[in-house]
Amino acid sequence: MKMRETPGWIRPTTRLLLVVLAPLALDGCVSVGVERSAPPVAALRAPETGTLEARLFENSADAKASQASPRPVSWALFSLSKPSGTPVREGRGSVWSVTDLEPGKYKIVVSWGPRPGEPGLAEAGRTDGRFTLAAGETARARVLVRTIKTWVYIALAIGIVLATLIVIDDLNKGRTPDISWE
Repeated sequence: MKMRETPGWIRPTTRLLLVVLAPLALDGCVSVGVERSAPPVAALRAPETGTLEARLFENSADAKASQASPRPVSWALFSLSKPSGTPVREGRGSVWSVTDLEPGKYKIVVSWGPRPGEPGLAEAGRTDGRFTLAAGETARARVLVRTIKTWVYIALAIGIVLATLIVIDDLNKGRTPDISWE
């Protein structure tokens, strides 16, 4: 059996394609961002506690418009400074706030169900985020539920790789694609 030699540019091209397309396969469906703000300078005495404001949005366009998600949402806040396994505070709703939090490290766990009127699991999604809160600060947790699923990116990447391999194979066999408009 005669083995044919592959051109030297195929392997680097394949590696380049895999490196370029890899981030698409690793994209998650949830984004959690926590932003902190310091107390105003004009305050005479800084409070000894902090505040958390949390919101769940469907996508970034809804977040820009401050349009909270209609999904059923439950929140749980855990103290990482004093780990006990029990939440410090719990709440429901796509907009939630907590005041009088001691300074320290925290973990927020968010669970949400399907959109109203859509069938689905009681817990359609879940994520968490960590943040540090100092006295007088306000932490703002913004959770985005993205509508594009990871499998769409994976299917697109596989299609691009297969099309590229077919073109490379055709070029190796001396066939050139017919790109005429006739």
